[in-house]
Amino acid sequence: MEIMTHVPGTVVELAVSGMTCDGCSSSVEKALTGLAGVKSASVDHATGRAVVLLEAGTSAEDFAFDADAAIHDEGYTLEGAQARPERAPKSGGGGCGGGGACGCSH
Repeated sequence: MEIMTHVPGTVVELAVSGMTCDGCSSSVEKALTGLAGVKSASVDHATGRAVVLLEAGTSAEDFAFDADAAIHDEGYTLEGAQARPERAPKSGGGGCGGGGACGCSH
């Protein structure tokens, strides 16, 4: 039996302007999840916020440049990006607080 070990990645929070509907959120989310090194992405047009979980070893700086271009190509503007290490999941629950951005199934 193989035991899977969780290798933390990086969480990048993006501020995106110009989104006004669920379709906008879906377009940005699809663009972000299509980028190299992205494990998952969650986008909320109401807050103008996207939370992206990068695979371990993916450069947050390189991702931010790629995300800027991908978001621009969809017709929106990346206003800012902030990276932080992913928190290790707590036993019995996801490390994202239930939002799924940590890669858990919540």
